[in-house]
Amino acid sequence: MSRLDRLERGRKAYAQREWREAYAYLSFADLESPLGGVDLALLADSAYLLGGEAQSLELLERAFQFDLHHELPHNAARCAFWIGFRLRLAGDHVLGDVWLTRARRQLEECAPCATHGLLLLASGGSHLGAGDAANAAADFSKAFEIGTRFGDADIATLARHYQGWAAIRCGRTTEGLAMLDESVAKAASGTTAVVAGNVYCSALDACEETMDVHRAERWLALLIKWRGAQPSLVAFRAEALAHHVSLMTLRGAWRDALDDLTLLIAWLDERSDRSDAGLAYYQRGELLRLRGDHDAAEKAYFEAAKRGHTSQPGLAQLWLAKAQIEKATSEIHRLLRQVSMRQQRAHLLLPSVEILLAADRVDDARACAEELCRLDAELRTPLSYAASTHAIGAVLLYEEEAEPALVALRDARSGWQELGSLYHAARVQLLIAAAHRNLGNETAVKIELLAAASEFELLGAAADRLHAENFYRRNAPADATFIITRQLEILRLLALGMSSAAIAEALAMRETVVLKETTAIYHQLRASTPGQAVERARGLGLI
Repeated sequence: MSRLDRLERGRKAYAQREWREAYAYLSFADLESPLGGVDLALLADSAYLLGGEAQSLELLERAFQFDLHHELPHNAARCAFWIGFRLRLAGDHVLGDVWLTRARRQLEECAPCATHGLLLLASGGSHLGAGDAANAAADFSKAFEIGTRFGDADIATLARHYQGWAAIRCGRTTEGLAMLDESVAKAASGTTAVVAGNVYCSALDACEETMDVHRAERWLALLIKWRGAQPSLVAFRAEALAHHVSLMTLRGAWRDALDDLTLLIAWLDERSDRSDAGLAYYQRGELLRLRGDHDAAEKAYFEAAKRGHTSQPGLAQLWLAKAQIEKATSEIHRLLRQVSMRQQRAHLLLPSVEILLAADRVDDARACAEELCRLDAELRTPLSYAASTHAIGAVLLYEEEAEPALVALRDARSGWQELGSLYHAARVQLLIAAAHRNLGNETAVKIELLAAASEFELLGAAADRLHAENFYRRNAPADATFIITRQLEILRLLALGMSSAAIAEALAMRETVVLKETTAIYHQLRASTPGQAVERARGLGLI
């Protein structure tokens, strides 16, 4: 096969999004004789999409030098822009800005063209990073006009996308998300794969920031479908899985999320040029904390920090769970002072309320709850509503305003349930139970706690289940029982005379779990044999 044939096959494979074939043919052609700037750029994209970020940057720099040498300023500017863009995404703002300056210099004496839109994207990005959303929006608007005028789908799509981000940062969340919707739709067809992937992932980041779970689900489904149509695609895998894990965590699929994270972390740790491992370790810490594995969670948070990702507010919540209240409070105060961007504070405020109330800082907690309510008025998403009513209800309860607390907490529970977040709904039920106890309604207390404990049991939230049980026993009658759903199932089978092994098989449990729950049943019912437990349960009307 001649070099020309390899070039043609490489270009065709690139057009058909067959990245492995494109990389192979173009690489072979490059070995025979160095490629020109345009083909080097195609090879760079193929390397990037196959997961070779570092190699892709090297190839783009070669393309830049080629275009510079052959006096092709527009092509050189494009190469310099993409080098700068990727470096800034990776967190290297200093070197990224150097390359963006080089891109700008290439076009100083050129007539207006589509590539000038890239310079406006770079300028807008700098404004946005500095917190100047208004000037960023102006630059992105001009870039969109240029991209549209010259028929450059990549520039027009990126410009519209970042217009959406600027609108969000200006407080026009609904408008901004509509622009992001438009950019995601455009990315699905008509843009290069590099642009499409970055738009998808950035849009999902916006969903995290604006607490828009339902939109995140739709966009994630599109990203997964788009990636599935490109079997050799490696890029954007980590980002897609990270967002998928976030949704699974919210919805209570903790075991599956941990399994996915284990595979992802192993893959990322093999790739020294990946920064995504920090986020994966943080997500692992969150899941382990929720499951009550505090030591393993702490290790995961520290690993996240080692890889450049924040360990907060998860680590502060872990300290709270370990009764290290002063330590948690000090850290949360630091975060509240340090984090200024409104939407980023949204995810910080509910944990802050919980920690500050535990530290008896009710005024600070109320301020956080009120701020979260103001954010909800701006964001207007189910998640922001659930979080804000949760926070307000918790503060009202602490202030012994049980009846208005119940109103807010019931709204919060409904909000969490609508989102499918059964864990948060169960956490709210604990607060609802406390409100009922303040009002002297012990029957309602038991109903709420039983429901919460059963949910914690299903989720594997062992520490929360224990908390629910201990909560009930406080001020409960001396002969009170606290039998949750799974224990009732075991009791009914004990009443049939079944052995622990048979019960385990019938309920798809490990026999050790059945024995552990049977011991808890004996303790609750003050029994020492299956017969005594069954008789006592019947007397109480449990079975």
